[in-house]
Amino acid sequence: ILCAPAGRETSDRGAGVHFGADVTQRFLHDNHLELVIRSHEVMDGGFEWAHNKQLLTVRSPNTGTHHS
Repeated sequence: ILCAPAGRETSDRGAGVHFGADVTQRFLHDNHLELVIRSHEVMDGGFEWAHNKQLLTVRSPNTGTHHS
C-alpha cells in the first residue's frame, strides 16, 4: 500500500506518491468523510486496510487493457 510515515513522498518508481495517515485524516476531515476507498490492480487477498482503517484498498480486475 502507498504509505509513508507522515506527509507525502514520491514513489521509488516515480509513478505515484506515498502518503501517511496524517494526509488521509486531513483529506477526510476537509471533505467531511469517514473513509477513503481506492482500487489497485495488484492486491494480495483482495483488500487491505491502512491508516487506522480509514483507507481501504481493494483489488480491481485486470482487464488486460491499460488506460492513460
